[in-house]
Amino acid sequence: MGYSKKGGEEIQRESDEYVRKYAPIPTGGVAVTRAGKLKAKYIIHAVGPRYGVEGEDKLELAIKNSLLKADELGLESIAIPAISTGIYGYPYEICAKVMARVLKNYAPKTLKKVRVVLYTQDAYDVFKNVFDNEL
Repeated sequence: MGYSKKGGEEIQRESDEYVRKYAPIPTGGVAVTRAGKLKAKYIIHAVGPRYGVEGEDKLELAIKNSLLKADELGLESIAIPAISTGIYGYPYEICAKVMARVLKNYAPKTLKKVRVVLYTQDAYDVFKNVFDNEL
């Protein structure tokens, strides 16, 4: 977890405590910790699905539950990654289409800004293309 290195050990400790208290967290579920030294109030940890093992409905649930939790916490903005596209193998295009669908249909209460955080130019190109066509 890159954010625990930059945000400090307290994120990992709090995450471990949350898991001990509430585990197992189902695929599509979320957990919340404070953000430590990061420039944020919270980290919303989404449990993404494994590509080829769990369906797009679980990916949609992870994205939607992240947004719902941000609203529940009264947040005005959220930064959300391309959930499950790393070690869980979801193709960028599928993730982008699911995320576009969720964002298009989501009715926020307090959430005003959703920033999609991508780590490679390939991911950006795919998400931009999908979002330009679907949003």
